[in-house]
Amino acid sequence: MCCSSGKVQLPKLGSYPEPLHSLLTHQDQLSEHFLKNARKYNGCFQMTSFGAKKVREGNFMPNFKVQGQVYHRIGSLMSEPNQKPSFLQIYFVGDENQEKDIRCGIYPDVYPDLVHQLQLMLHEHNKYLQDFKAAVHSIHNNQKDFKVIINADRKPSEEH
Repeated sequence: MCCSSGKVQLPKLGSYPEPLHSLLTHQDQLSEHFLKNARKYNGCFQMTSFGAKKVREGNFMPNFKVQGQVYHRIGSLMSEPNQKPSFLQIYFVGDENQEKDIRCGIYPDVYPDLVHQLQLMLHEHNKYLQDFKAAVHSIHNNQKDFKVIINADRKPSEEH
């Protein structure tokens, strides 16, 4: 059912870029730390926050229930002048050390040098991030309000 009885075939994944490849294949001295703390490192680099309509049953909520569609809140690409950047906004800070410091401030148990390596990898290889950055850089400096619209129905063939 998941692949329509073999009719849907996904292409094989290519190799992961460094340092991710070495971390995932135990070829890096920090592999064990990274794998043990993968959720924290993933959280450091999340671009959106989770959104859904929560279902509450009285004052006690033993399970997390969602009604309707699950979605991701992306918010503004740029933070307000006196606002601390979060989620996708961190990628647009403009200074890689400040970007690293913000991420490590959210998750203090991560290794700053590893966070720095991973963020450089994402800036170089993440297509979504590159597209967002291109959109922001194409806007004139004096234009304050603009929208980036992601329309999944209009994607180019063979692309996300």
